[in-house]
Amino acid sequence: MNIERPEVTVCGLVLTSRDSGVAGKRLDIITRENGRMIVFAPQSRRNRPRIGTLLPGSRMHLTLRRDEAGWQVLQSEGTVLVDVMTWTYEDWLSYYAFPLWLAELFPTEEREAKLYELTERYLTLLASKHLVISTLIACWQAAVLAGYAPMVLAENGKLPLDAEGKAALRLILSYRWNPSETITLKNGIWIRLAQTLIYFAEYHVGVDVPALAELVKEKY
Repeated sequence: MNIERPEVTVCGLVLTSRDSGVAGKRLDIITRENGRMIVFAPQSRRNRPRIGTLLPGSRMHLTLRRDEAGWQVLQSEGTVLVDVMTWTYEDWLSYYAFPLWLAELFPTEEREAKLYELTERYLTLLASKHLVISTLIACWQAAVLAGYAPMVLAENGKLPLDAEGKAALRLILSYRWNPSETITLKNGIWIRLAQTLIYFAEYHVGVDVPALAELVKEKY
């Protein structure tokens, strides 16, 4: 007997969107309901009126059904939070540090409401904020949401930051992502925070995230 699998509707932020199969897309999304999810949108490159464009940086309402291959997108509609179509190659290198970092920190399908909120604020402000700086802030704050305590590590001398660097880290960890709020630091401080993020990833998280290294290499 064929039992129809139930459909679910989620609000998702598209982190990455890659071609998959003959005409589909593989999406890495952040949802309020299930945290990070990997979903597939079959035929989405052919049936855009029904599926939508599914671009990174979009907020989508997705109707999903799960089968043997995983979550399948049946229908979607949404809005673009940031116009990625205007980005340069270097901009993409900077942006991808964030979703790849999240993939290391957060397992799929674990509820993380605060992660959704952080990602939404980050994507919303990318149109008006410095992309590299915003990505660094979002990566550090995501580490805290994942249960790490970088400020404690810094205070205990386990991160390569001097007093000025520690003060800067404390400032960005408390950043609230208000449109009118800005963080003004010397460029050298941002370089140190970026380099320290790579050190933190390797020696305290235990992962190698090449996109973080690219972020430093291309922009600093």
